[in-house]
Amino acid sequence: MKKVILFTAIVSLFAINKVQAQAGAAFGLKGGLNLNKLNTEIAGTTSDMRVGPVGGLWVRAKVLGFFVQAEALYSTKGGKISTPAIGLIPATESKINAAYLDVPVLIGKSFFSLVRVNLGPNFQYLLSAKDGSADIKNAYNSFVVGYQAGVGVDIKKIGVDLRYDGNISNVTKSVSGVKNSTRSSVFQLTVAYKLFGVLND
Repeated sequence: MKKVILFTAIVSLFAINKVQAQAGAAFGLKGGLNLNKLNTEIAGTTSDMRVGPVGGLWVRAKVLGFFVQAEALYSTKGGKISTPAIGLIPATESKINAAYLDVPVLIGKSFFSLVRVNLGPNFQYLLSAKDGSADIKNAYNSFVVGYQAGVGVDIKKIGVDLRYDGNISNVTKSVSGVKNSTRSSVFQLTVAYKLFGVLND
């Protein structure tokens, strides 16, 4: 099922240029930074922000007065998690570095051919996960459903977006039947460049 969703989303990313041809469509590149924090439900645990790169492809098409934008992004996430000592169990500190293929599919509205607002689901496919140099990919879910919401500004071929990216499902697996509720909270700032296409209001 996950492969079907991934295939459908990526095919949609490139096929959407053919949708609503009269209204217009555009395609381009984007890149920027994720400011990410991992949130857990473990009592006393604290986490610090991690800054990492994000970048990839985007395509946008007008549909019935709105726009649909699909993206395929290499997205780095993670953070430092500190857990206090409990009884004889010593305190621990983890420095998590994870990489995902993010496929957000957003619906939005543009105003005055300048400002955009958008939101929608973000399908996240785990590529790698490490704690320092240790590989911990097996402790993470290979597929996570999230969401994105944000605003953007377009000036000619350049676009700037600020989004919040959250998780609906957990990024970590259950341990011995105990649900491990860890979710990622991301503020994402990107700059996009339109390679070709025309969008008409």
